[in-house]
Parts: sequence; structure tokens; C-alpha cells
Amino acid sequence: MPDKKIVRGVCVWKPGPNFDEQVLLIYEKSRWGLPGGHAENGENAKGALEREFEEEAGLAIKILGQFYVHTTTTGTKTIKEYFFIAVPLERRAREIATGTGNVAWFPIRRLPRRTVRHYELQVRKALRLLEEKRQT
Repeated sequence: MPDKKIVRGVCVWKPGPNFDEQVLLIYEKSRWGLPGGHAENGENAKGALEREFEEEAGLAIKILGQFYVHTTTTGTKTIKEYFFIAVPLERRAREIATGTGNVAWFPIRRLPRRTVRHYELQVRKALRLLEEKRQT
């Protein structure tokens, strides 16, 4: 059985010099999580993530890189969840509300209480990588 491929994106945006960096979250199933979903047959992970952001948030993104893969195997089924760091490509990022609606920006250092724990860890990992990159 072929691997199942899931993609997730930590989309980071800084609305201005006096603002904290924000991360885009999606509210579904009573919790906040990262935008993403399943890759379709023959679709690469980056293409799947770009499509998912467009479908879920109406937002075009630039992918800066992949930073983590979480693999789960149950019997003969393997699920790989690919995590990427991205930034918005459009000014439309400003139109997405801060903290309201099903798609919202939140300060990276103050995520909402109902954020999926696994995704919260990935957001923090992405933030560390971005900070390290800025220092070099």
C-alpha cells in the first residue's frame, strides 16, 4: 500500500515593525491547527501545501523550506506528515482577521488554548529555525 502524504504549513507573517510575528491557524473540529491536508495522487508535497492554503485560507504562499517529517506506521499503512515554513505572497494576508473566524492570525508566542499540541510544538520549532536563520 502506498504511503499516505499529509502536508502542514507554518505560515509566518509580521504585519509591521511594532507587531509580533503571527502564525496562520485554521479552526476545525473544535480546535486550532495548521493549514494543510492530504496530497492528491501524483502531487508533490509543496504543490499540495500551496493548493491547501489556497483552498482553506484563500492565500497564496511562498514555501521557505521543509523542516520536519512525522512518520506513523500502523500495520502496512504508513502516513507521512510533512511540515514546511511559509510566508504569504499577497497583501490579502491583512484581510484575514486576527483571532476571529475559522482562519485567523495569532501571535506565535501566544497561541490560542485550543491549539493541537503537536502543531504547537511544530510552530515553536519553526520559530527557532527562523530565528537561527536570521542570526547567520
